[in-house]
Amino acid sequence: CIEGNCNQGFGIAVNHRTLEKYAGYWKNGIRTGYGIEFYQDGQKKYEGDFSRGRFQGLGTFYYQDGSKYVGKFKQGIMQDDEAIYYYKNGDRLFVRYVNGKKEGKGKVIYYGGVEGTIFFENDQEK
Repeated sequence: CIEGNCNQGFGIAVNHRTLEKYAGYWKNGIRTGYGIEFYQDGQKKYEGDFSRGRFQGLGTFYYQDGSKYVGKFKQGIMQDDEAIYYYKNGDRLFVRYVNGKKEGKGKVIYYGGVEGTIFFENDQEK
């Protein structure tokens, strides 16, 4: 803990192994409630709800390539019937996530506004 209260309340902590930073709420020394996690380089990694130290509930996961996932998490894993994946080029994909992977029929809206359909199986486009 480098600032605040990392036991009960709001605090900022740095993971000494990964050098990633967390700024948010704590309960009994565990990340619980709203918080933001940062990559080692200071870029935002995750913003949203935490429970028992894991991503839980609604949140946004920022990939280092510039894309992001907006949806629900369950025990640290992307799990949502109506998630949105934003590609770094501005395209948006509305798709179901099961156990952290894209599954089934997804609707893509390309940057220019044209819509299409994409099918996924085990996170792979078919």
